[in-house]
Amino acid sequence: MPLPQFQLNGTFQPVPSSSVSLATPTGTTVTASVNAEGDVYLNGFGGTQGWIELRLVVDNIPVRSLRASAVNYIFSNVASAWHISSLMTLGPGSHDVRLEARTLSASGGAMIMNSVPGSLSVLYLRQ
Repeated sequence: MPLPQFQLNGTFQPVPSSSVSLATPTGTTVTASVNAEGDVYLNGFGGTQGWIELRLVVDNIPVRSLRASAVNYIFSNVASAWHISSLMTLGPGSHDVRLEARTLSASGGAMIMNSVPGSLSVLYLRQ
């Protein structure tokens, strides 16, 4: 699913369109491959920088985190790529997956995710 452009602040918040609910059939377990990717940029002038933290959350438990940065030296608003993934075993029942993000620090402007749409995918492999 596509992840839209999104301005971050200092509090973890769900990335829009990143919530997925899936059910594992009764009596089975699955291996789930969760992948998300996109970019981040600092909406500011040259000589500014910032960094963000992303976390992949499954069933309200953070399972993976990542920090990414953007630096505006000579050119402004140049995006830096990020990618976060996890491979896990899930038991029977409903499972919720989402991506959360926040700004850790930014000088000179706001941190913006996805100058072009990012993506989130979940692949279930039955065991």
